[in-house]
Amino acid sequence: MTALVDARRMIGTVLSVSGTTMWCSLVDAAAPARTVLGERVQNGEVGQFVVVDADGSRLLGRVVEVRAHRADLLRRQERGDGVPADARVQLLGTLAANGRADRGVERYPLIGADVYAARAASVRDAVAADSSTSVRIGSFGTEGLPVDVPVQALFARHLAVLGSTGGGKSWTVARLAEAVAELGGRMVLLDPTGEYASLASGVRHLIVGDDRTAGTPADVPHHHMRDIDRIAFFSPSSGVQLPRMRAAIRRLRLAHAAATHETHKSVVSDDGCLRVASTTLVTVDAAFPGVADAEHAPFDLSNLANQLEIDVSTEASARSVVGPLLTRIRDVLQTDDIMRVIGGGNGADLVAEMMHWLDDGDEPILRVSLADIPATHDLREIVVNVIGNQLLQRARSGAFRDAPLLLAVDEAHQFIGGAIGDEDISAQLDAFERIAKEGRKYGLNLCIATQRPSDLPAGLLSQLGMMIVHRLADGRDRALVQEAAAETDLDALRFLPGLQQGEAIVMGVDLPLPMTVRIQRPTNPPNSVGPDYASTWPRRRSATAVMFEPPRAEDGRATG
Repeated sequence: MTALVDARRMIGTVLSVSGTTMWCSLVDAAAPARTVLGERVQNGEVGQFVVVDADGSRLLGRVVEVRAHRADLLRRQERGDGVPADARVQLLGTLAANGRADRGVERYPLIGADVYAARAASVRDAVAADSSTSVRIGSFGTEGLPVDVPVQALFARHLAVLGSTGGGKSWTVARLAEAVAELGGRMVLLDPTGEYASLASGVRHLIVGDDRTAGTPADVPHHHMRDIDRIAFFSPSSGVQLPRMRAAIRRLRLAHAAATHETHKSVVSDDGCLRVASTTLVTVDAAFPGVADAEHAPFDLSNLANQLEIDVSTEASARSVVGPLLTRIRDVLQTDDIMRVIGGGNGADLVAEMMHWLDDGDEPILRVSLADIPATHDLREIVVNVIGNQLLQRARSGAFRDAPLLLAVDEAHQFIGGAIGDEDISAQLDAFERIAKEGRKYGLNLCIATQRPSDLPAGLLSQLGMMIVHRLADGRDRALVQEAAAETDLDALRFLPGLQQGEAIVMGVDLPLPMTVRIQRPTNPPNSVGPDYASTWPRRRSATAVMFEPPRAEDGRATG
């Protein structure tokens, strides 16, 4: 503890104390920086960490504002004296005997108490954890001291990685994935752009929608959708079309169940549809209780339009009303990119593969590539919501209590919250909001990464226990982060606009203090770099200069 109060590192004395803030008088704010034991020491600069003597206790703080009087600056110009100034210091916590910091102020400093520039190693040690229970996320200070964050603080609550494009968000997610693998944990990583295909060791790749990239081709058969998802997907009107479509789906579920049944398979026609009278339908329904109304019971989607057309074939008025819906359904069924995802049989069943990985998979990371899912019909949003619902259902069964799972969603603002469909019929994409509210108690935690926090559902950020915040350009995004941050972390967010690429403010309710950290480069960085226009656009000089003829008046003379 004595090294924390080296007299050579003294920069001022306490002037006033209030709550978690104090003002100190700096010795000479304009004095050039000095070197003490190889470290640069400045007499008070914004962002500098300080140690305050509090009658035997040591408080850790950070300079958030430096202020001098105009008269003192003018006097310095006239006499060449030093510049007295005042610094506002945010009190972050109390340093224990082992150098670790605890949130809160054990004892307030007295007026006139000495203030010292903190050693970078002391700040690093304040949040350090045992090497066996920590994650190395980056480095701190100009000396590049490694920063280890306790595993419990990082992953035991929901986590957000926030930052504008180019700020380093994707590298942070990749580094967290590597950390999960190093710890022997488990993570499902939803990759909407395909940039995490570079992740190598300990990663299983499932590719939804296309099989041209490395990994296991997978699809999401439509029966994994909720009924409301399927309805919003096809957008039937709520009058005649909706009940007719529901009735057709009920018949197709029965047809699927009866097709391989020794007694009842005769009710299924050669084209896979159910062509029976209403009395026979009651008998078939009774033979397979609950199947017709089971939300996730399988059926042949390719027969939906045919079954619907059969059902209304004898009703002229119904045929005219259902006609536009038949057209929409057939348009979808003839779109290869969509059917490759929801038709089934084009790859491994994503949900089944995910459950198999949870039960028996050796790889710590399961990456699901969504890059090749078409953006039409809200299909990407539906698929992501299906994954969230399936994992939440698995969590409620108790599967993750002894083996917690981290669910990471990149570009989360595209998938979390909101609704699909139209004004008449819409489906809420609420799986991740429900995970945020109840997943933690089941061992299912979120890691959401986004460049647009303002597009997330209201209140979601306030349910997060940890935030890694890179540079944010939009004022609304910064304001939302400030609303969600703890009171003691607010001053740290003032440094957001000045962060460099790859730097982030790491803060959370289980961390003793917020820190500005340069995130460690992942072993396999994601492919998140855009095209290099300077090298890809050839520089060509035109052989003939481009001439612009000035406009002329009616008499032929130039006007300019």
